[in-house]
Amino acid sequence: MKQQLEIFEIDNTSVPVTIPVLGGFSAGFPSPATDYTGDRIDLNEIFVKDPGNTCYARVKGYTLLEGDLRPGDALLFDVSLRPRKGDLAVCNIDGEILLKFIDRRQGNYCLVDGVDDQTEVLDEDSRSYVMGIVTTLFIRRKQGGGRRTLPRWGVRLKDERQTKKRAIRWGYTPESESDEKMKVDLNREFVKHPIYAGYGLIVGQSLREDAIDDRDSVIIDTIVHPEEGDLAVSYRMGEFMIKYIEVRDGALWLVPGNSEYDPVRISEEEDTRKLVWGIVTYSIKQLRKFDEPQRKTA
Repeated sequence: MKQQLEIFEIDNTSVPVTIPVLGGFSAGFPSPATDYTGDRIDLNEIFVKDPGNTCYARVKGYTLLEGDLRPGDALLFDVSLRPRKGDLAVCNIDGEILLKFIDRRQGNYCLVDGVDDQTEVLDEDSRSYVMGIVTTLFIRRKQGGGRRTLPRWGVRLKDERQTKKRAIRWGYTPESESDEKMKVDLNREFVKHPIYAGYGLIVGQSLREDAIDDRDSVIIDTIVHPEEGDLAVSYRMGEFMIKYIEVRDGALWLVPGNSEYDPVRISEEEDTRKLVWGIVTYSIKQLRKFDEPQRKTA
């Protein structure tokens, strides 16, 4: 079977391509991110707290219970975090690198398949092991083929108890130190037009049905041409909003990703060119927070 993940190391040695933090948007973003100082950020600095133990993986295509990961999506995984119930993990199953959820059933830890809930019990005799825990998902939003809807991520029940090392083999070491390692800079990977790019945090739940929750973050490009189905940052009546662009019965609508919110119809008098301020190219979800001190010890 072909591999569905391409794994890279993080390159934090090059001069970073920083992008501005966007703020002051009452309906889509908070004030400029309080976690960072200054008006520009480095994506490596935000999402990679431990470069020596963090790997980057490009997704070739993968189906999980939470939805399909497509080419263009990506993830970060940390090889030093102890696995626990509910984690999404990069695993080695009979030499094949796969994504699995970690579960605990009848006292045993197991890896749960995303398609048919097939499980593999992990015990001392198992040859399968966890390479690392997925900390961050990068979901590509600029598809050009219509709106992309995903179920919610991160809703599985968490078990705060750490696993025992004897229960799950975990940790990842490249097969050969002499191998030429591929490296990725997150800024160059996700920001195609640095001069026209921006970064912001989501406030509210108007996109929750599309796996974008409160306090998730987004990368925005203000120069790409908007298409139907794109997730747009729009400015209307003195307010910024993040909604999908849809055409219904010949009229332009801004549609939320939450059925509890009403869509907004754009009148013929409004200037669409000024209305669409930017297009969301990636939404970013952190599955593991960095304040969780559950790392491998010698």
